[in-house]
Amino acid sequence: NQNHQYSQWPGPSSYLDKELPYPVYSFCWKPKHINSQVEQKLVGVCADGRIVSWTVYSGNKLEHAIMSPDADQSYQAIGYSIDGIRYVAAGDGAAIDIYDELTQKLFHRFTHPKHNTHTNKVFVAKFSPMCVNLAYTGGWDKAVKFWDIRTDSLIAQIN
Repeated sequence: NQNHQYSQWPGPSSYLDKELPYPVYSFCWKPKHINSQVEQKLVGVCADGRIVSWTVYSGNKLEHAIMSPDADQSYQAIGYSIDGIRYVAAGDGAAIDIYDELTQKLFHRFTHPKHNTHTNKVFVAKFSPMCVNLAYTGGWDKAVKFWDIRTDSLIAQIN
């Protein structure tokens, strides 16, 4: 039983991706900017905890795969900052992780108990469309939390 995936990107029209054996929970496009050298970049989070990415240049092949720094953290949500410089990822674990787009390395981390992170799975992780330093998350604990990267703090909560 082979799974074929189809793409409008250059490259083969179908393929069996052995590099992506698990489902993708969430994905988002990198915001397009005039000075950007990489356009049409898509990042996603998989059931095995990886952050994966593709660009129009890589065709149907995975370009990057990053594992969470914690074995307990399986990402389920991801979102880019409006400037495309960072993205936020969250999921099963208590951490809210901010990655640097250029280096693909962990840039900042909100952890429990220091930051009063979520008490259950997170299914939404986004950056504010108006502020590159403000991220927000929401999950099964019925809370929406707003995070300020500059001050390393939880600045508001709705529940």
